[in-house]
Amino acid sequence: MQQKGGEIKRTAENDIELDFVYVYRDSTVYFALKFYSSDFTIKQNLYKTCKRLSERRENAGCIVVAVANIVPAEVKEVCKSKYAIHIWDVKNLLWLFEDFIKIKNEFIAFLNYSTEIVEPEKPELYIFDEIEKESEDSSLKEKLLQIKAGTEQWRQYEEICIEILKYILGDYLTLWYEQENTVNGMYRFDLCCKIKDGANQDFFNTIQQYFNTKYIIFEFKNCSEKITQKEIYTTEKYLYEKALRRVAIIVSRKGADENALAAIRGSLRETGKLILCLSDKDILELIDMKQQNEQPTGAFLGAMLDDLLIHLEK
Repeated sequence: MQQKGGEIKRTAENDIELDFVYVYRDSTVYFALKFYSSDFTIKQNLYKTCKRLSERRENAGCIVVAVANIVPAEVKEVCKSKYAIHIWDVKNLLWLFEDFIKIKNEFIAFLNYSTEIVEPEKPELYIFDEIEKESEDSSLKEKLLQIKAGTEQWRQYEEICIEILKYILGDYLTLWYEQENTVNGMYRFDLCCKIKDGANQDFFNTIQQYFNTKYIIFEFKNCSEKITQKEIYTTEKYLYEKALRRVAIIVSRKGADENALAAIRGSLRETGKLILCLSDKDILELIDMKQQNEQPTGAFLGAMLDDLLIHLEK
């Protein structure tokens, strides 16, 4: 909101209902933030929340409840007409975040459900001025290409790769847990993501059903050369069937060499563990796919899986 102009102020520490105050020109709006794990309780919970908030309208002024779920139009109308409370649901939030790519990607990746079929919608109470869109100078492509291969900028490479993955796969994955060290300190994977409920896409459906996985491990290698079988065997150690974690994706500057690809095929044949490798070239292509919106980005991974399975030798 600060990027839209105005100032954000925290409410009193003992205020458990309102999260912050937004002051812009002559407007003062109080916000309560909600996210419900189940859609079945949204109606009842919102009515209870709005009833409590309406009792303090005299002091609070204009109140908005921002909900990271889809709220039916009739529920919004009741909250407005009966309690004088405005509801911004996920459709409104996606509309507001449209000009802020990084914020939007972070928001979508945070959600535990897919927003592919959610149509952004301008909120009824709109308190901001129109602004210019973010400059193309800060594009994800340029950030990636500016990072030099090698050990010095490994962390920058990891950070931009995670930012890009949230952009291209945020509709399918959630959690985004970055691990500093494993429990025993012996091995360290970079990122673990959980497949969202309702992420209805062929690749993710396939790996959930046939590879018995709910979580995907990501590794980032800022190497100047192609990765080798050594990196494949190390990544393979993080995959466990009983932990619903049998799929990994390694992102590196130039992809995998022939020995690494052979190790990938061997791992798939012998243990049923799936490891895919993405290069910078693949990542750039996925960004283009997302921007052009011609086909789901998950289809790119599906094509890689098809090619691996079709050409898998004995």
